[in-house]
Amino acid sequence: MAVGGVVKGSSLECPFHGWQFDGIDGSCVHIPNCAKVPKTANVRTWEEPRDERLHLRLARRRGPGADVGNHRNQRDYLHKWTFRGRTSHEVLAHIQEIPENGADVAHLLHLHRPNIFKGSDLRDAFADNQVLDVAQHIWDGEWRSRPEPESHTAELKVTHTFALFGGKFKILTMTVKAEQIGPGVVHLHFDTSLGSGVLIQVVTPVEPLRQKIVHQFYSSSSFIAPYAKFVLLCEARHVERDIMIWNNKQYKAQPMYVKEDRFLKKFRSWYAQFYSQNSQQFSFRNETLSW
Repeated sequence: MAVGGVVKGSSLECPFHGWQFDGIDGSCVHIPNCAKVPKTANVRTWEEPRDERLHLRLARRRGPGADVGNHRNQRDYLHKWTFRGRTSHEVLAHIQEIPENGADVAHLLHLHRPNIFKGSDLRDAFADNQVLDVAQHIWDGEWRSRPEPESHTAELKVTHTFALFGGKFKILTMTVKAEQIGPGVVHLHFDTSLGSGVLIQVVTPVEPLRQKIVHQFYSSSSFIAPYAKFVLLCEARHVERDIMIWNNKQYKAQPMYVKEDRFLKKFRSWYAQFYSQNSQQFSFRNETLSW
């Protein structure tokens, strides 16, 4: 009904046979050319927190649906701040690969260390360049999940420094707090000397092993537009480096962990809550080739 369905009063009409379902409890209220509607005819419903720009729903394995938490206060910036732009990418990977990057702090120290002006193609990013290699990105981060009633959320705190000569001269330092909401939404909060901003990442499954990633950037008025555009461009270049990995990497259900991968192991345990018994997890490739 999400594709072609029509809202009729407080009901949603199915485009296939015209059945209408109540928008509150999901019960069927009308069937064309039918004298009596079966009591067992119904669809599942969810209560969804929403505003003009965000519309969220989280289904969990523990029940038909779950409240995604009261993020109304956190989303006030969507009304107070200025929209600065958006980017969109497609990725050939499982949806879990994308948020897993947040907990993989070790990859920040290597993949995202080369100067962003060296581009997103890894063959260029890791090629020797005496001029561009003077500047590098320095990262430090920590990931953790939250307890009930916000166990569907997690957070990553990252300190990013753009520095010269291996960190001897710091040009810009930025503190980023990333809030993972459910399996596919992330809010990245930026605090800089020029103001604050938030980058909203939404990952939408398009088909098996194909995801669409959209980033939207909002900032305070002091976060001047040219700088905001530059931040959005840098984020896009860093994401494109990840995409080059995602599109070609092999997922290991039991990888070789080292001490520095402790957050990655915790993330996989936390993310498992978003699978149901019928979900196709990474292991399906070892069991069948059919979809």
